[in-house]
Amino acid sequence: MHSTLFSAWTFILTSTTLFLCLTNAYMEIPCLETYATRHGNITIDFTFFSPIDNASTTCNSTFRPSTPTQTDYPGPPFSIACANPLFRWYFNTFYNSSSFSLYLQHSYNDAAVGGFNTMEGTSDTISPTANSNFTCRRDRCRLDERKGPVLVAISGVSAK
Repeated sequence: MHSTLFSAWTFILTSTTLFLCLTNAYMEIPCLETYATRHGNITIDFTFFSPIDNASTTCNSTFRPSTPTQTDYPGPPFSIACANPLFRWYFNTFYNSSSFSLYLQHSYNDAAVGGFNTMEGTSDTISPTANSNFTCRRDRCRLDERKGPVLVAISGVSAK
């Protein structure tokens, strides 16, 4: 019984992993905007798309800029739920609103296992002011959707 159950889980996880490898699956950020508020806070808004179930949601946070002795941005290990709570995120690194990386996590219902799997990945450094895919004016940078999304490679899948 236990070996059969183990084999079934191994097959399902291997199948999901194989699917992700063969399809070059990425989570996507098709829309992203950062800006400073009039109170000096920083806001990030983005759309998070998951290819495994074609689901997407909006995510955002407003926080005070960090100082060398204080960190106020949402970072590890504390993730923030998006509008759809099955999606979560945090800044893996945050230097300023023009240089950061994002950790993304999405839980999805996998009918093959009758439960939830979770996929995760960390973006490369996102540098809106140095990237031609972004338009920046004053303290606001926006991803130009016509130039393509930010792709985040899926680095892991786990069953819950």
